[in-house]
Amino acid sequence: GDQGRIEISLHRGSKVNAGDPVTLLANIPGLGLAAITTTWRIDRIEGLTVFTTPEEPPTGAPQPGYIAQIDSSAQTAGMAEAESGAAPAADAHMPDVPFKPVDPSPAAENLYLAAENLMSEGKFDEAAPLLRQAAGQYHGHAMTELGALYAFGKGVPRRPDAALAWQELAAKYGEPDAYLRLGLMHMTGQGGTANIPLGSEMLHKAAAYGSAQGMYLLALLYEDGTGVPANEREMVSWLRESADYGYGPAQLVMGQLFLDGDAGVARDRGK
Repeated sequence: GDQGRIEISLHRGSKVNAGDPVTLLANIPGLGLAAITTTWRIDRIEGLTVFTTPEEPPTGAPQPGYIAQIDSSAQTAGMAEAESGAAPAADAHMPDVPFKPVDPSPAAENLYLAAENLMSEGKFDEAAPLLRQAAGQYHGHAMTELGALYAFGKGVPRRPDAALAWQELAAKYGEPDAYLRLGLMHMTGQGGTANIPLGSEMLHKAAAYGSAQGMYLLALLYEDGTGVPANEREMVSWLRESADYGYGPAQLVMGQLFLDGDAGVARDRGK
């Protein structure tokens, strides 16, 4: 708007006060998120929209989709998106991204990497909005990581239904971790009733997409006959493949099989 005024749409449940300072972050290709030097202040609040003015002439021109970091005593620093005219989702925690078989943009990758850095520092509440933005730009890794946050209630409310929905969307993009998490969720009944056959099917898909952990878990299913017929040969086959992918637990079990000569594996102390 005039003189650098901007409107910011808040996430549902956000609480802010008039006068709160706002820092905008621009997504710069090749650099990632970078803060605009200018500080804005909230003038007034109308529902989920806040109206802000800059403290001095802006050093950058905000665009729809920029991230707004609000430092508020009403709530720990929260994230919002610059108003782009889109109506808020009916349930802000559930996916509102239609499946579209496209590769994520460099901007989406930058958002995802910024979120990964924040999560490595334990800042899940700051990472979650970045993951959601990247997911909105068809970034499969961001979708499955966001689903994991909902599964454990880190930075977002614990919502098994949202966790399941995000993993199902990520799986459409062929994400091995999404199939792995779906397998575990269906096996244990997270987000609904336990479905062992469907869980084993998802773990098969995780393994097919190269998940070493999925291969290892499949081996355990074939050992116990859970969701699949008990089959010692299949168990060893999946253990070998997982070990070849460098998965430590599978290497440990294969080492023990070679030491003891169990499960049809010839004893070989050298291996």
